[in-house]
Amino acid sequence: MAESLSAESIDALINDAKRAGTPLDGVDGLLNQMTKAVLERALQA
Repeated sequence: MAESLSAESIDALINDAKRAGTPLDGVDGLLNQMTKAVLERALQA
């Protein structure tokens, strides 16, 4: 399943987060935001 995210897509997410000043980890970080979004969508399914 992880293969469905290309390296380019992941790089774009990281670069967007850096430009926005969003950390990659931590409470308000990109990883936490992505985890929350995936869990919310899974619960709706």
